[in-house]
Amino acid sequence: MGDSWGIIKTEKRLLLLPLISGLLCLAVIASFVIPLLHVHTTGAVTTIDDGSGTATVHQDNAYYVVLFACYFACYFVIVFFNSALIACASLHMAGKPSGLGEGFGVALKRLPQIAGWALVSATVGILLRALENQKMIGRILSSILGTVWTLLTFLVVPALVIDGCGPLSAFGTSSRLLKKTWGDQIVAGFSFEIIFFLLAIPGVALVAAGAAMGTSVGVVVIGLGILYFVGLGVIHSALMTIFQTSLYLYARDGKAPEGFEADVLSGAVARV
Repeated sequence: MGDSWGIIKTEKRLLLLPLISGLLCLAVIASFVIPLLHVHTTGAVTTIDDGSGTATVHQDNAYYVVLFACYFACYFVIVFFNSALIACASLHMAGKPSGLGEGFGVALKRLPQIAGWALVSATVGILLRALENQKMIGRILSSILGTVWTLLTFLVVPALVIDGCGPLSAFGTSSRLLKKTWGDQIVAGFSFEIIFFLLAIPGVALVAAGAAMGTSVGVVVIGLGILYFVGLGVIHSALMTIFQTSLYLYARDGKAPEGFEADVLSGAVARV
C-alpha cells in the first residue's frame, strides 16, 4: 500500500478519477430508482405455493431487465475510470508521461473492451442476484461464486487496458497469470481492507458523536464524518487500482515495475 501511495503522492490528480466515478455511479443509480420501483410494484407477479405454508413470489422479468441496465451502466462507468487510472499508473511505472489526459486517451481507445467487460460483469451480477433471491442454499452459492469470480477476474481490467485483450481473453489471462504466479489454490493476502477498516473508525466516531449531539453542530459533525468516509473511499479505490496494475505487470513480466519490490508483490497473494 505504501508503494501504491508513492504514486499518488507524485500524481495527486489521480484521486479525481475514483471521485468522479463514484459521483457518476450515484447519478446512474438515482436515475434508475424510479424505473426500478415502477417495475417492481406494477410488474406482473405469480404466487406459487411451495408446500410449506408459505408462498414464493416471482417478479415480472421487466424488473431484471431494468436492473441489468442499471448494472451495465454502473459497471461501464467504474471500468472506464478504473481503466484511465490503470493507464496512468502503468505509464508512470514505465517512466512515461502519465497525466489524466494520457489516461483518458487510453481508456477511450479501449471503449469496445470496456463495454464488453461491463456487459459480462452485468450478466454475471444479475445471475448472482437472481441466485441470491432463492432459498438459503441460493444465497450461500451466490456468495461462494461471487468470491471466486472476484478473485479470478482481479487482473482482467489491467489486461484490457495495458495489452488490449478482449473481455473473454482478459478473463483467461487473469486466471492464467494468477495460477502461474501464485499457485493453483490462492486467496488474496491483501491487508488493505483491514487497514481501511481501522482508518474508518474516526469517521464512525464523528457520525456517532454528531448524532448524539442532536443539534446544528451535530449536523456539521455528521457532515464531516461523511466527508471523511468519501475521502477514505476515494483513496482506497485509487490504491487498490494501482496495486492491481502493479500485480498484473509483475505477473506478466516476472519482475516488479518501477516503484515496487518483487518480494512484496510475490507475497501479496498467498497460497491456501
